[in-house]
This record gives sequence, C-alpha cells and structure tokens, in this order.
Amino acid sequence: MMMHSAPFRLLMSLVFLTVGTALMAQDEAIHDEIRTMRDRAIAAFEARDAEALLAELDERIIFTAMNNETVTGKDALRDYYARMMDGAAGLVIDLQVAFETDALATLMAGGKPRLPADR
Repeated sequence: MMMHSAPFRLLMSLVFLTVGTALMAQDEAIHDEIRTMRDRAIAAFEARDAEALLAELDERIIFTAMNNETVTGKDALRDYYARMMDGAAGLVIDLQVAFETDALATLMAGGKPRLPADR
C-alpha cells in the first residue's frame, strides 16, 4: 500500500476541489440557460405567441393535452395550438397556468446521467 505525504494529499485535495468547483459553476451556467429558456417559453405562452413558444421547443416535441390528444412535432403542435387558442373559433377562451420546478434538470455525460461523483 502506497502512503502519500501530507503535502501531496493536500495538493490532491486542492486539485479535486478546484475541478469540482469549476464543474459546479459549469452546471450552474447550464441550469441558468435552461431557466432562461423556460422564462421565454412562459412569456410566449402567457402572450399567446405560438411562434415564440414553438421556437423554444425541439422539432421532435410530443405533447399530450388534458383530453389525452397527442400531437407529435412542431407543425402538429402549431395546428393544435391554432385550433385551441386562436381567434373566435378557438376552443379555449381563458387559460391560467402555474409553472413550478420540482428539481433541477439531470445533466447528461456520455449518454448517461451525470452523478455527483462525476462533477
């Protein structure tokens, strides 16, 4: 068993602390980007601006409405939104929502969730 000197252990601790702190800062920056995207989507939704809302979504979006109707893709979601929300023919007159975050997004590394030990 190899024994390391106290200065070596201290140096290694500082290296791991520095790397860990840098990764935590990087994670926080990513979470801030996600929060900004969320805020733009909420603002677009509240303004009933379908195109601004769709700009925040992936082309492969799959949306299931409260009536269990499922739409796949931005074009289908755009059509659904128009049918439900637009003009006098829209089925939804008023809608109030509250957005709450349960937990931070799980960040991925190499196709797998990053674990605290990875940070």
